[in-house]
Amino acid sequence: RRYDYKRPLHHQGQEIVNTFYRAITERNIRVIFFKPFIDSKNDLVSDYAVYKARFADLERRLLAGPHHIRRVMAADGEKLDLMPRLRPRPAYQMLAGLAVIACFLLLLDNMLPLKPVVLYGLFALAALPTAAVYLLQIRLSLFNILFGLAATILFAVLATQFVLAESKRVFDAGAAVTRLGAFGRSLWLLAGAVLISLAGALCETAFYAESEYLLELKVFTGVKVSQLLPLALAIVVALRYFGNDILGKAELTAKDRTMYFLNMNIKFWHALIGMMLLAAVALLIIRSGHETGVQPANMELFIRNILEEILPARPRNKAFLLGYPGLLLLGYFAYQKKYQWLYPILAIMAAMGQANILNTFSHIRTPLYLSVWRIFFEVLFAIGMTGLYVLVLEAAGALWRRCQRQQKPESGQPAEQNGK
Repeated sequence: RRYDYKRPLHHQGQEIVNTFYRAITERNIRVIFFKPFIDSKNDLVSDYAVYKARFADLERRLLAGPHHIRRVMAADGEKLDLMPRLRPRPAYQMLAGLAVIACFLLLLDNMLPLKPVVLYGLFALAALPTAAVYLLQIRLSLFNILFGLAATILFAVLATQFVLAESKRVFDAGAAVTRLGAFGRSLWLLAGAVLISLAGALCETAFYAESEYLLELKVFTGVKVSQLLPLALAIVVALRYFGNDILGKAELTAKDRTMYFLNMNIKFWHALIGMMLLAAVALLIIRSGHETGVQPANMELFIRNILEEILPARPRNKAFLLGYPGLLLLGYFAYQKKYQWLYPILAIMAAMGQANILNTFSHIRTPLYLSVWRIFFEVLFAIGMTGLYVLVLEAAGALWRRCQRQQKPESGQPAEQNGK
């Protein structure tokens, strides 16, 4: 079915070879059992030139860029290199576990300010049994799974919280900033958030860098939870920082604000936005994971293949189209102190981008250099896309203000005489 994909440059088995390329570079596959091509009429493709061209393309792509993967034939008389068994030292995993605990306490302290003695006490209560587990090597596999899943969730939320906290600080300061200055400063927020998420990825990798995961005898569990929960928690964090500004009630306490949101009347446009967000999140969750029945559209696949041809690693669409731009727009609007009603939605998008970083590194079978390249290009593409979004939004805002001015009656002239 993939021999002729009915797309340009996809008529003679290119998509089948693209599957091989992804398996080798991203899924740690080193042995391929190849079958001859079958065309759309279910006939065997017997033209040797087609096979020669396809495998020449594959070999060229594997040797190029950062991969440097070469083909080995049995006739070469070479002995294949064997992968030694890999298992991180429990002491390193213990340090990563302590970092996950500290991340959780940072989130807790930012949401519910606690006294230092309470924070240190909670850390000690959690750190002592964690150290005992790893030093005595008690059920390491189970605790690695739990800490690894916690790292993918907590660090993504912490990165989003950092962006919201900084945005709230500059929002309240109200300093005069130009549009270009606001966009430039929002880039620093993106850099800080990405660094926090990469710290989480470092911890996550410590738990999963084992031969069983590299060979996919075991797989990362909780993909959907690690992508959905940060989005839900991002809403809670956004309302904690900007709830009063959205409601225009600066005097509300956290309890009063919560009760206000729970008791408020839901309007039609509220429900409409909510259904759109739920549909988008549902599509995100359905398409994530190791097994999914939802396949990308032909055009999307075509664009993916082009990006894979020209880049060492293909950036994910949800990251550079939604995740990182949402974060940049949140900072951009906060510096200008406007559109605060949009901040919870932008916070969800920001959390999506940060969860994507942790999810990228949860595919431990993928070489780490490839995951780093992927995130680099996602950020690069996102900056360009956000610039385009800003131009469109500013143009739409200017057009709206112009229409509003035209509808207002001129000073000293009755409204009914002012052009119906």
